[in-house]
Amino acid sequence: MLSGNPAATYLVCSDAGYGFVANLESMMSKRRGGKDFLTVPEGHKALAPVRIEEGNDLLVAVRTKERGLVFPLSDIKVLPKGKGVKLIAADDEEIIKGVWIVDPRKKGPKPFGNPDRFLGKRAGRGKVSSARSKKTNLHNYQDNLYLYLKLHI
Repeated sequence: MLSGNPAATYLVCSDAGYGFVANLESMMSKRRGGKDFLTVPEGHKALAPVRIEEGNDLLVAVRTKERGLVFPLSDIKVLPKGKGVKLIAADDEEIIKGVWIVDPRKKGPKPFGNPDRFLGKRAGRGKVSSARSKKTNLHNYQDNLYLYLKLHI
């Protein structure tokens, strides 16, 4: 459940790799049973909505096979409901492990390498982590990415 300013915007997405931007007001329902808001493909689940703060204009998406993609938030449609647009391409057996919205102007240590190398177009496959080339496992890669994002959010 979310609460706050009805004009606040959120990124809403599923682990299938689809998502869209919506304001809190479009998520509200007058019916007790709620309403259909996010269409999630069968076998997948919704990820927690991510609030979009002013100035944070890059989206970071991470797949299970050590691939990350960074692209402008402006590439995502604002919709009142639905499935959304493809954020990052993934194989059938893959899921999206997480999405973050970051401010590109913040500086700090980069434990997993230069994030600029993950820049790409929305719906792309993403770029392989430098952690993969060092033969570290996915868990370490995700921990490093999480640390990086925590320092930049």
